[in-house]
This record gives sequence, structure tokens and C-alpha cells, in this order.
Amino acid sequence: ANTVTSIINITSPSAILLISPGTPLGLGSMSIHDMYPTFVWYSDMNDYTVSLYELTDEYITQEEIEYLDPIMEIPDVIGTSLPFPAAYSGLAENKIYAWQVTAGINSPYTVSPDNPGGVP
Repeated sequence: ANTVTSIINITSPSAILLISPGTPLGLGSMSIHDMYPTFVWYSDMNDYTVSLYELTDEYITQEEIEYLDPIMEIPDVIGTSLPFPAAYSGLAENKIYAWQVTAGINSPYTVSPDNPGGVP
């Protein structure tokens, strides 16, 4: 007749918010003077991938960017900032770039057409 009390904390991950450099997609480009910027974002997740794309148009859509190959992709980034990696050449003058941060969400449940909610 022993009673055990358990406290379970459930946290939903917050969206990744890009902080610096640049402006939000669709608002035009922003000039920066650092060819080797530090990418900074906000999120409560971990194990990020940072991708950099060279654009031909500053008003490109997110859907159009998804079809581009990144010119730089750095996986397994821990923390919420990444100094521009020395292994890559810096940003070029008079070019337009977009950067993206993604993080995987691990789940013990599998989502499939037969199990759309992912619950066993």
C-alpha cells in the first residue's frame, strides 16, 4: 500500500527565431559589413543544422528556397549561435544570402498513414 507520486513536466518546443544577421524573409535584404558573421537564433531545442543559401532575388519565397542547394550546411550545432566556420569562404560583397536553422524533434512514436497521430 505504498503510494508514489510522480510529477511529469511536458514541454512543447518553441519555434526557431532567427535573430542576426539579416531581416525576415520577404522584407527585402539588409546590408551587413561582416564577411564572417555569427549566426544567432532563439530556440529551446538542441542539435541544430545551419544552412546558408545564395539567392538571385531578395524577394524569393520559402518554398523556392527549399529547391535550392545550400552553399554551406553545418549539422550538429549545439547552442543558439554559430560563428561563420573558417572552413568556408566568407560572404561575398553584393550577393544576397538566406540562412536557415532546423532542429529535429525526436519522438518514440511513428507517424504513418495508418497512424496519423503517431500514438501506438
